[in-house]
Amino acid sequence: MEIKAFQEEALVPVTILEVRGNLDSSTADKLHQRAGDALKAGTRNLVLDLTNVHYVSSAGLRVINQLFNQLHPEAMRKDASATQKAIVNGTFKSPHLKLCGLNSNVRQVLSMAGFDMYLDIHPDRKSAVAAFRE
Repeated sequence: MEIKAFQEEALVPVTILEVRGNLDSSTADKLHQRAGDALKAGTRNLVLDLTNVHYVSSAGLRVINQLFNQLHPEAMRKDASATQKAIVNGTFKSPHLKLCGLNSNVRQVLSMAGFDMYLDIHPDRKSAVAAFRE
């Protein structure tokens, strides 16, 4: 797996991690480490560009969920019941983590796992970065 990091400016600074290859048990730790490094460096808004990812296993889902939790604002953690209600109602989308470029197989895996209920998923990098402007 290859991961490239980019910085872009929206209303806030955005870090983009462009992932290439499968996201599975043999590669998930690499993404976790690279994203962790970005968070330690001060990243608070992250786009995972999965355009070149063809397969995501449960290990990959776990890393994506960990990133969501790490980027989840403290205020939302304190009022977890309101956040949960908004997720169920379909009115909540992750404010600090955006995904983009999902092929149909990856999208189906995320949907089956329920990740599409709370992750902000975009067709391309441009629209994912633009979502931080809203």
